Amino acid sequence: PLVGARVSNGDWLINLDDHCPPEPTLFQRVLEIVSRDAVDREQARARWRAYQALGVDLHAHQLE
Repeated sequence: PLVGARVSNGDWLINLDDHCPPEPTLFQRVLEIVSRDAVDREQARARWRAYQALGVDLHAHQLE
């Protein structure tokens, strides 16, 4: 659980960790910035699969 956190259903989370947040479904949106680094991209793919397993509605945006 997000210890000591007060989360409302409209809150957004910017995830800067290598792993998924403990309870991503508590947030309206979880944003992640993924670099072009191979390791970073592979970790992002693992998080994507974890979010999918939780039934999160996913959207990817390519920014360049």
